[in-house]
Amino acid sequence: MTTNPNRSDGSVGRLPETAKRSRAASKPGCQRRYWNRVRANQIVLLGGECTAQNCHETKDLEFAHRVPNGVNGRGRGRQERYQDVRNNPGNYMLLCPNHHHQYDCGIYVEGTE
Repeated sequence: MTTNPNRSDGSVGRLPETAKRSRAASKPGCQRRYWNRVRANQIVLLGGECTAQNCHETKDLEFAHRVPNGVNGRGRGRQERYQDVRNNPGNYMLLCPNHHHQYDCGIYVEGTE
């Protein structure tokens, strides 16, 4: 049992159901905000713009694998991807969606235009 803040005597009692729901509902949002901050920090650490020559795009940047690994798929394994980028930043480069697609298709080679 937890102390019910609605009781003036501070006695132990059950929290209202609405309090339980609101606390539980906030957890996914907190996690999402945390991972958005992690992503933003990693983008800054990797330079903050597309690494392709003569491309200075700063919006919608994506982490492109330099070294293939088991963390694949757009939007899947989001936490695992960001943890891998944080632990192995040399294995990734920032690319705009256009250059990332070209890189994956073998059209764009790192260090060339």
